[in-house]
Amino acid sequence: MNWVIPFDWNPKSETRIEPSHSVFFLGSCFAENIANKMIADKFNVCLNPFGILYNPYSMAKAFEYCLNNIPFDESQLFFFNDFWHSEMNHGEFSDFDKKRMLEKINSRISNAHNALKQSHLIFLTFGTSKVYLSKRSGEFVGNCHKRPASDFDIKNLSFNEITESWKKIFVNNPNKTFYLSISPVRYLREGLIESNNNKAKLRIAVDKLVNDYPNVHYFPAYELVIDVLRDYRFYDVDLVHPNAQSIDFVYDFFSARLFSNVAKEYVKEWRKIYSMLQHRALNPDSLQWKEFERKRLVLVVAFENKWKINQT
Repeated sequence: MNWVIPFDWNPKSETRIEPSHSVFFLGSCFAENIANKMIADKFNVCLNPFGILYNPYSMAKAFEYCLNNIPFDESQLFFFNDFWHSEMNHGEFSDFDKKRMLEKINSRISNAHNALKQSHLIFLTFGTSKVYLSKRSGEFVGNCHKRPASDFDIKNLSFNEITESWKKIFVNNPNKTFYLSISPVRYLREGLIESNNNKAKLRIAVDKLVNDYPNVHYFPAYELVIDVLRDYRFYDVDLVHPNAQSIDFVYDFFSARLFSNVAKEYVKEWRKIYSMLQHRALNPDSLQWKEFERKRLVLVVAFENKWKINQT
């Protein structure tokens, strides 16, 4: 008896992730889950320089800032609930010190700009087509920072608005390989019908972009969770976010198809060492522990000398 739908997928792009590659991730919390798996596997990853973003419009705007190394200035910050915030950035950037906040934002933009110059693959995960238009700035926001609903006008991006927001980026970066995916995280606060409408609009827009631009491809994260696993035992207690088991399943699928054979060997070797690095000493002064530390240090040095990967 089959407990899941048989499903296979092979990327149309011949580009595969190598140990030496730099990889760029932008988008929802699901993008962070996959990116963090790659970081644990010792790949060079730049992740969400603006923090978590959900809608394609804000993601495109953030990407342009990073691509062109455009700094923020004080006019783009606002004060609310004793902290300075940015409508473009996640709350992790918010600070009671305006100058320090600007330094954090612009440092991340600069680092992301340098990372994009080196990135071989760029993964974008769209979460929702629903956006919030700030009455304060007249701009679509990346984060509401728990401001009152009266501060915003709510809008659903049209099919054309989603595709047009990324068109210029894909055309102007023909040598970059982009993978688009849809976050499997549902937005139950909107209701299942509205959430499904949003996901459907994103999926159709993504299909249009993939068909129109040869450097743009699709990764089926949404289908893997919603259709293949299709069971609430693969979700967290909120029944919305995929749990660790689900994330592992998607990452295994991802790495099996997008890692080169060399990268797979690299990961296999690293995971053995990483497992040793997680060990903690019961008695740090014992001869047995000191010998164990020596052995794992030798393995780390040998691994780095073998692969000669420049991690940033």
